[in-house]
Amino acid sequence: MSSKFDKSLTQDKPFTHEDGSTKQVPMMTIHHRFNYLNDEKLQAVGLPYGDGRLQMVVVLPIPAQPVGFREQFDDGSMKAMITRMRPVTLDLSLPRFKVKYSDSGMTAPLRDMGMPRAFETGADFSGMLEGGAFISQVIHEARMEVDEEGTVARPPPPSSCRAPRWLCRRQ
Repeated sequence: MSSKFDKSLTQDKPFTHEDGSTKQVPMMTIHHRFNYLNDEKLQAVGLPYGDGRLQMVVVLPIPAQPVGFREQFDDGSMKAMITRMRPVTLDLSLPRFKVKYSDSGMTAPLRDMGMPRAFETGADFSGMLEGGAFISQVIHEARMEVDEEGTVARPPPPSSCRAPRWLCRRQ
C-alpha cells in the first residue's frame, strides 16, 4: 500500500465472521483518502499501491445482504463497481489478514490451451529431464498477507512441490 498503517494505532477490536460470531482481532487503523463506494448492497474501499495505478479492493456486504454475496461478482460487475468508487477521506479499520487460494483443477485448462502431450506418458521433456517424465497434475496456489507494512504475496511452501526421488551412489 502506498500509505502504511501506523502500528501504534493497531488495537484489538471485534471482527464479525460470516456466520455472525465475533472475535477480537488486531485491527489496523489509518486516516487517508481512498477510493470508496457505499450503496444499498455493499461497501468497497480501494487500497492503493505505489503510484496509485493499482489497488486492492476490499468489499463487504451491507449486513442485511450477506447470503450469496460472493456469487454475485464476476469480471463485469467488479469493473462496474470500481468505476463507481470515488475518492473519500476515511478513518479505515481493517484486520490484519492472510489469504490462501488453491486450485488443483488446472490440468484440463492447460490441455485445452494446447499442452495435451505434456500430460501423457511419452511427453518430451528431454531439454530438462531424462527418462519418460510427464506432468500428472498442476496445482495453482497463491498466498497473500496484509499487515501494517503492506501486502506481501508469498509462493506456496516447498512441500507442495513434488520432485522425483534421486539418489547418487557413485563418486
